[in-house]
Amino acid sequence: MSRWRWLMLAPLVSLTACDPQKIILQGITDAQSAYFTPPDGVDDLLEEVTDGVYSYRLGFERNLVIDTPDGWVIVDCFSEEFAEGLHAALKKQAPDKRVKALIYSHYHLDHITGGAVLEPEEVVAPSIVRSYWADLDVSEVLPPTHWWNGDGQLAYGGVAIDAVYLGRSHTDTLYAFHVPSKGVLFTPDSAFVRMIPPGGLPQTYAPGHIRALDRMLSLSFEHWVPSHGWDLGTPEQLREFRDMVVYTREICDAQVRRHGLFPDGETRAQMLFETLEPFEERYGDWYGFDAQAVPWLGRHFVGVGIGY
Repeated sequence: MSRWRWLMLAPLVSLTACDPQKIILQGITDAQSAYFTPPDGVDDLLEEVTDGVYSYRLGFERNLVIDTPDGWVIVDCFSEEFAEGLHAALKKQAPDKRVKALIYSHYHLDHITGGAVLEPEEVVAPSIVRSYWADLDVSEVLPPTHWWNGDGQLAYGGVAIDAVYLGRSHTDTLYAFHVPSKGVLFTPDSAFVRMIPPGGLPQTYAPGHIRALDRMLSLSFEHWVPSHGWDLGTPEQLREFRDMVVYTREICDAQVRRHGLFPDGETRAQMLFETLEPFEERYGDWYGFDAQAVPWLGRHFVGVGIGY
């Protein structure tokens, strides 16, 4: 029996002894911890995407860094720890080059705190984030100096960066960033390279997510930079991810139509087994399948049933 089956059984069986409970919970914890641990053992890396474009990765997070005649242009800084690591990597790469601009991709705090460490000349954000920030503690977010609305084109030192609005997807404030002259696409919180997303990709509105993926795939690019995970990707791999999302919706929708959204416990277990079998046939070799397949499918069972 593969490990995901044991993870699936955990909430379905009745346990009276303490030790079996601890064993199953430890297995779940270990699987989640392993998921977020770099398989290559490299935890801090400034990686060249193509000429003049880089991606800095610290742990599970990675961003976009563009070398322009005006200075570095950075999309997303994540946290103070991430920003400190990025700052050190850029100083090592080009000691005298300044950070011209820091761009925020959306309102979520896990992508935008700690930017003061980078000392950017400009901080740029989509104006749609302001209504969310009004409700949050943004004291660790370096305030924007410039804003844009809708689809926009930013330019630094002759390098154009298209801010591509993704509508209601992971959030209704989310943008992808396309650098046409470099053939690069950065997709914050939208797609993962042959990887099952963590936690079911919370907050995501799946119909809008699929539309956003289709829009990104309509762009011309050779190099795909995700915002999480270990690998850079290709247009073909982005399409694979899009097709995985569509397939997930199809198989979950079929089960909900057959059994309803709130069946009894035994039927619920049957639904999960019947969905996991074909899903494993297609995606069992993707990174994180053991740890994330069940929450991914569970999130979509609920999503197709209640409409998100």
